[in-house]
Amino acid sequence: MSAIKFVTKYTSPVIVGSKNRDFGFYDGDTFYGTISLGYNLKLEDQSFRLYGINTNEVKLNAAKKIGKEHVAKGKATRDYARTLVPDGTEVMVESYKVIDNEADKEKFGRYLVICYVPIGDKVLNLDGLKLLAVDSTNPTHFCLNDLLLRDGHAEAMVY
Repeated sequence: MSAIKFVTKYTSPVIVGSKNRDFGFYDGDTFYGTISLGYNLKLEDQSFRLYGINTNEVKLNAAKKIGKEHVAKGKATRDYARTLVPDGTEVMVESYKVIDNEADKEKFGRYLVICYVPIGDKVLNLDGLKLLAVDSTNPTHFCLNDLLLRDGHAEAMVY
């Protein structure tokens, strides 16, 4: 498989959650949300894949040799993501236009994104994480992709 090539980066606010599902995060690296396009335009119930990481699955799959231990780790990561990013949270996502794909999505139809979560009152070690900031001393958002990878909830993934 050839590497995915990116040409343009877009940054958009997304409200995590779904009208058609009772959750925002399906597993540790996939979530649903509404993209705000501005001018009161929205794309609802879109699926997003955290770019550059892979987490364990949340369902058993004999064909893929995914067993109970793997699923237990996947559910723990999903639950951790849900505590960091509860439904209704407005995150900032960087998505990338894929050169070889008109729809800008990967093979399962998800937007590939880097997700920035508001720090708010969360007590987190921000060392080594990409941050969004008003200025260099006042970070406002942390990179969820980096946090899950740094803390052992995900593995790096090359496309």
